[in-house]
Amino acid sequence: MAYGNAEIYDRNESEAEREQKLLNKLKRISARGNNAEVKQDRDGNWIVYEVKKTKAVV
Repeated sequence: MAYGNAEIYDRNESEAEREQKLLNKLKRISARGNNAEVKQDRDGNWIVYEVKKTKAVV
């Protein structure tokens, strides 16, 4: 697994705007065929990690 494109959402935005941005980001990641890991930091900011699928033949 490879992590990339971490984004921290600004706390100054309204909660509804932040949730909509989060949903839009998750939809874009899903459309690319990747998975997302979402966490919330101590300050309440959402952090999104895009997990890129890699295929390895062993």
